[in-house]
Amino acid sequence: NRYQWNLHNDGTISDRAVAGADVGVKDAWRLTGGDRSVIVAVFDTAVDNDWHEDLRDAIWRNEAEISGTKGIDDDGNGFIDDKYGFNFVRCKGVKKETVNGVLSGEVEFTGIKSDPLDVSTGSGHGTHVGGIVAATNNNGGGVSSIAGGTGNGDGVRLMSCQIVQDVAASDAQEAAAWIYAADNGACIAQCSYGLPYEITSDGNYIDKSALSYAAIKYFLDPENSNHPALEGNVAIFAAGNQQYPQSLYPGALSDVISVTAMGWDFLPGGYTNYGPGCNIAAPGGEYDPDTNSIMILSTGASSATSPPPGLEFENGGRSQNYVYMYGTSMACPHVSGVAALGVSYAHKLGKRLTRKEFLSLMLTSVNDMDRYLAGGEKTFYDPAQMSYVTVPLNRWSGKMGTGAIDAWKFLMAIEGTPTFMARKGEKVSINL
Repeated sequence: NRYQWNLHNDGTISDRAVAGADVGVKDAWRLTGGDRSVIVAVFDTAVDNDWHEDLRDAIWRNEAEISGTKGIDDDGNGFIDDKYGFNFVRCKGVKKETVNGVLSGEVEFTGIKSDPLDVSTGSGHGTHVGGIVAATNNNGGGVSSIAGGTGNGDGVRLMSCQIVQDVAASDAQEAAAWIYAADNGACIAQCSYGLPYEITSDGNYIDKSALSYAAIKYFLDPENSNHPALEGNVAIFAAGNQQYPQSLYPGALSDVISVTAMGWDFLPGGYTNYGPGCNIAAPGGEYDPDTNSIMILSTGASSATSPPPGLEFENGGRSQNYVYMYGTSMACPHVSGVAALGVSYAHKLGKRLTRKEFLSLMLTSVNDMDRYLAGGEKTFYDPAQMSYVTVPLNRWSGKMGTGAIDAWKFLMAIEGTPTFMARKGEKVSINL
C-alpha cells in the first residue's frame, strides 16, 4: 500500500488518498494472476529482456531465434534474430544478389534485420510500462504487477515491439510492428504513445498515418485472433498528457481503447486529456516536486540515459531498477494488465468472447469518478509552467470515460456474476 497505491489503496498512505482509488486487482488475484498463453505486445521503447530480476521471466521468448544462428531468420517469419521482439526503428531489409549461387543482378530478400532492442533509450519508458503489466509477482522482491502471475510461472508474457529509440518509428516501421505482433501471437497491444498534436477526425489521422492505420486494422481483424478466449485482438492506448479536451490518435479510433489518468484521490491527473475519444480511466499518478510516492512505481532500466526518480531506501540508498513515473502512459498499462487478466480468466473458464463483448464488459466494470467531480477545484503542479495550477473539477465531469477500471468487477462480469459495490456504513438501495 505504501509504495503501490495503484494496485491497492486503503486510503491510509496520505491524507489526500481515497480508499479504492486503485485498479481493484487485490481481489481479482483470487481468481487468476495471469496465464502464459496471453502475450501482450508493448509498443514503446524496449522492455528490459536481459537481466532485470522482475522481468526476465515475463518476457516472450522466440526460442527458434534464441537457439538459432545469428544473422539467420531461423523461424522463417521474415525477421532476423527477433529473440524477444524487434527493434522497428533500426530495421532494414537484407538482400543478396544471386542466381543458383552465383552473383547476378537479380535480388533475393532474405529477411529484415535490425539493431538489438535498446533498453537504455531515454527514461526506460517501455521497461516501466511493461512492469506495470507483468513484473513477476511473489518472487520475494521488487514490485508487484497486475498480470504477473502468482509466483508459479503463470504470469502473462511481454513482446517488445520497439517503435521509439532516439527517434520515433516512421509510418511504415510502425505498421511493420503491428503486423509483426499480429503474426507472432500477441492478443493485446499495449500502446502508451500517440501523435503528439491535436487531430480532430479519423480522416485526418488516416491521411497522416495510412500504413499504421491499415496495420492496426490488420491486428484487430478477427481472422488474426491469437487467443482461443478472444475473437479479435485488443489494442489499448494512452489518451495523452497535453490537457487537450479530446484523446490523441490513434487512441481516439473507435475500435481501440483510450485511457485517461487519475491519482490516488480519484481525481483526474492535471495533465490528462479528456473528452471525445476517451473511454476509461486508470491510475496514472501525479507529479509533485515534494514527493515521489504520488507517482507510479514500477520496473526501471538502470542503463537509461535520462533516468526518472529511483526508489529510495530507508538507509538513504537509491535503486534505478525501480523508478517512479506518471502520466496516461502509466494509466494505459493498468488497463492492458486488466485486459490480460480478463483473457486469462475467460481462458480458465473455457469461454470465448468477441472483442465487442470483451470491451463492453470491461468498459462497464468501473467505479464512478463523477461523484468526486460535482463541484470544487483541484490544485496540481504543472511541470511545464513550473508552478501550481488550480482548475474547476467540472472540467472533467463526464469526460474521463465510463469510470475508473476495476479488475475484480471485470473478472466477475466475465464469469457472469452481477456485482454491486457497497461501502461499509453507507445505506445502499439496489434496484433488482
